[in-house]
Amino acid sequence: MILALAIALSAHQPAAQQPQSLYNALGIAEPGLRGAALDAAVAKAASSPLGSVANPVRAQGVAGERDYLARLRCADGQAPEVLGRGSSMRSPFGGITDIYSLRCNGAAPTSHKIIFDMYHQHRETRAVPGFTLAP
Repeated sequence: MILALAIALSAHQPAAQQPQSLYNALGIAEPGLRGAALDAAVAKAASSPLGSVANPVRAQGVAGERDYLARLRCADGQAPEVLGRGSSMRSPFGGITDIYSLRCNGAAPTSHKIIFDMYHQHRETRAVPGFTLAP
């Protein structure tokens, strides 16, 4: 319903004035901190483990979350099995978090939850504790 409304709204605007995002089309501010406020929140979160509630993995949309998970490796070098995804609480970076449940079959960690904030122009290069990242 919201997507159809955004498409309808954008269809009636000249090409030069096309909205940049769904949020823009609906006249809603995009979630997430920007600039100095984001820098301060990232610095504060750095004292907590990456992928935790206090320091979610920053990603660019659901595609960024999937990209990160595709590069994630268990202790045995195998990709973890993604068991499910759900939305969670507000992120310290100003967005809404997503939580992914993972399982490493036959390797540590056997089960794990990773918290993401997908409202960023960021591609994470660090692995959450207990995992490595493929290039």
